Amino acid sequence: KPTVVFGRGGEVLGLKLTDVEQGTLAYQRGLREGDIVERINGDLLTSTDELRVMMEKHQTADRIVVIVDRDGLKRTLTYNLSR
Repeated sequence: KPTVVFGRGGEVLGLKLTDVEQGTLAYQRGLREGDIVERINGDLLTSTDELRVMMEKHQTADRIVVIVDRDGLKRTLTYNLSR
């Protein structure tokens, strides 16, 4: 289950992935344990509830863009959902 990550000023930075197992869809798509998911299609993630809402919201999107922080480096992961 992802956990909320806060900055020094108390602001939410995103959701830290705590369990991404090899062979899962998340792993196959490039996400790793310890990644902090900051944004999905430009929307800031501030809670696990918001993550569920965003996943439902973007379920029918042709493409989603996920911004993650991995070991202090920003990465942009783009997923094409249409066939």
